Amino acid sequence: MISTTSDGMVRATWGPWRIPGALGIANNIFACMYLSFVFFFSFWPSFAEVTPANMNWAILVTGAIALLSAIYYALWARKTYHGPVVEVDAEERVRGQVSVTDL
Repeated sequence: MISTTSDGMVRATWGPWRIPGALGIANNIFACMYLSFVFFFSFWPSFAEVTPANMNWAILVTGAIALLSAIYYALWARKTYHGPVVEVDAEERVRGQVSVTDL
């Protein structure tokens, strides 16, 4: 079922794992801070004297995947990607509350 605002904008529908209110905001802030910390330090080597044998290759792998993904998107995927499927309640469609352009 699609929920719309008074000006016709489609509202986001929350899933089953939503934490409402200030606790949810605090959880999101903590998660973003933790992920930023972990992401930053995940690329640093484990040893002070780095050799090819003990080097942390995570930055090379992450960079290679990002580069290959960008090339893939630029050359092929942007022409074939059509976006997510929107589920519409059949009764709303029959009553005319949802037009084909809303999909």
